[in-house]
Amino acid sequence: MNTLSPCSVWGNPDAPKRALLVHGFTCTSQIWCHVAQLLVEQGYYVVAPELPGHGIGPRASEYSFDALVKALIPYVSHACPDLIIGHSLGGLITLGLIHHISAESRAVHVVIVDPPLDLTSEQLNFYRVLFTTAVREPPGTEAYTKMFPTWKISDAAWKAFGDELCDPDLVDALFDQHCPWNFKHLLKQAPPENVRLTILAGDLDNGAVYYSGQSAEFAHVTAMSVKGVSHWIPLEHPKAIVDVALTPLSLATREKLDERVVIDKVSNVTNQKDLTCASP
Repeated sequence: MNTLSPCSVWGNPDAPKRALLVHGFTCTSQIWCHVAQLLVEQGYYVVAPELPGHGIGPRASEYSFDALVKALIPYVSHACPDLIIGHSLGGLITLGLIHHISAESRAVHVVIVDPPLDLTSEQLNFYRVLFTTAVREPPGTEAYTKMFPTWKISDAAWKAFGDELCDPDLVDALFDQHCPWNFKHLLKQAPPENVRLTILAGDLDNGAVYYSGQSAEFAHVTAMSVKGVSHWIPLEHPKAIVDVALTPLSLATREKLDERVVIDKVSNVTNQKDLTCASP
């Protein structure tokens, strides 16, 4: 697990701004293609690693959540990007990664997209069956196009590809090691002063998993949600992710964002420094 994962990259390596994108459970880095293209248009060089056990990422004899976090430390330990976005399980891994960002690095905006912070036993059992079945009996592209009619055929194909390439041992290990499933502890320690943290949720009525009450006690978190989209915001509304990621907190009002983006809680950042320079 010490091998640096292969990556998908977009944009000019000499671009002045850099973004790190972390994909979710049973996905590949290509789940970020729409978000990445929008960021490139804004002057970013974008890197999206393949997590261990996923896609063409490295395999291991044993897997753990901490090992997934450790695999991404090289991406933030030397030259921290300006922007980090993590979706689903990738959002949880990104939360674990935050405290490996040097307090001396440039200001960075971290956006966590619909993270499964805390699942009930019923939800946990449902998702365990869903994911363990998907990696052993992949549903295929056609099934995803039927389940998510707003997706492009290429989106469904990449998700199906992710199922086929994901190591079933990884799925088993993470569910075995996290029962009950609760990652709220990752929010208890405030990030370094140069890190701004936003959580962007989907619509609970459309199958999203995060709700703002899960982070309400943490003053350092800004929580937002997008109406009318499911858990799969990177595919269904990538512009919402980019708009939120690139909007300075002082300008984060409904007038400055897509009308479907709702601010649930604005954090108190009066004692954080130079955070507005994290976004153009």
